[in-house]
Amino acid sequence: MLGKISYNKHFEDIYYCVRIISRFFCHRIPERTFHVKGRYFPVCSRCTGLYIGAFLYLIYVYFNYVNYSRLLILIAILITIPTILDGLTQFIGSRESNNSLRFGTGLIGGIGFAILIKGFNG
Repeated sequence: MLGKISYNKHFEDIYYCVRIISRFFCHRIPERTFHVKGRYFPVCSRCTGLYIGAFLYLIYVYFNYVNYSRLLILIAILITIPTILDGLTQFIGSRESNNSLRFGTGLIGGIGFAILIKGFNG
């Protein structure tokens, strides 16, 4: 029982720190954020997708060689466009997105942004 209590306290401390840090990178509007058992994710649905997409791509390139050609850079730019359009059209008020769409566009956008970062940083 004592182990479970310290684990939960440790998890609570980590969760609190992540939420504080994430304020600088994400709006974290509750209606635009996934939640599990009443607990909101530290970042919104789009940012969740961005981080997961970038992380998955970085895992992929760790195990596989990727040639950062001009074509791949162009593809990376193109796959970030849906993320930018989804965020921009929602920001200017022309439409309302939903969390699934935010996550999906964020996921492919995260892959695109990771390709661009890796491609330009070598």
